[in-house]
Amino acid sequence: MGKEPWNDFKSTKSEKYPDGYPPDTELEFSPWYYFFSEGCAWCKRTTPIVEELNDEGYDILILDLVEPENQKLQRELQEEYSNVCGSPWFINADTGNNFCGYRDKDTVKRWLQGEEIPELPVAKTDPPKPPTSASATDEEIEMWGEEMRQWQEENNHLTNLQPIDTMIQNVKHRRDQLKHPVATISPQDVERRLSSLEHKIDRLIAHLGVRT
Repeated sequence: MGKEPWNDFKSTKSEKYPDGYPPDTELEFSPWYYFFSEGCAWCKRTTPIVEELNDEGYDILILDLVEPENQKLQRELQEEYSNVCGSPWFINADTGNNFCGYRDKDTVKRWLQGEEIPELPVAKTDPPKPPTSASATDEEIEMWGEEMRQWQEENNHLTNLQPIDTMIQNVKHRRDQLKHPVATISPQDVERRLSSLEHKIDRLIAHLGVRT
């Protein structure tokens, strides 16, 4: 049986059961916990998956780490199962089966069915930083691309690595955008141009003798 999490269940009360549930009732809480944080980009992708699975009949407790009680619960579970993770974090509180980070829906479902989910591969070193200034030359970007190519070879255990040529082209494109920023048009400019265009159309209509 899972630990008692902080959620809205205990806040449900009635005149008959002011504590939210009948006396002498043995409560069973779901052992499946999902910890998330506001502002966590991966959590924003993960939470809809959890909600979909709950809609399908699973009972994953969604625990917001902004709540002190949920922070405490997470620390207790991490100490109990010798695990360290921020968010998103999934854990079966009864067995300790857990994984850290974003996974697709099928992977989360396999975890719910008891499968142990391997950790995501981690890079051995940080990737080289690309040139980001408008003054970056093609040669500098190409040199960065070669460093990136070596880094990818050293970290070929990672998945979804972009082709180097594509990455180089993207860096050059961003460099060119910085060199030639797109001019913005204010609403006043738009109104002035429309007024000028209407005036020219009126003159053309008058010149052609068209009656409106």
